Amino acid sequence: AKEKLVVYKLLIRDMFDAPNRNYQSLIDTLSYLKRLGINAIELMPVMEFNGNEGWGYNPTFMFAPDKYYGTKNKLKELIDRCHQEG
Repeated sequence: AKEKLVVYKLLIRDMFDAPNRNYQSLIDTLSYLKRLGINAIELMPVMEFNGNEGWGYNPTFMFAPDKYYGTKNKLKELIDRCHQEG
């Protein structure tokens, strides 16, 4: 129910330090976020864009996941793990 929704708006680049800015780090953090009571994650833009500095709102490659964070299969794994965590 939307009344029970606790959304965490997350920009991977700001969540982790430089060597850990990737989907795997977020996967490894899911249990922590769940313990905080978060039950939904809104990823800030994860689409590919020119340059890696910024928030990713350049609509250059709208449907291409940003390679900076990892592969498209790692993004799929993140989504699957989020669903597994409820």
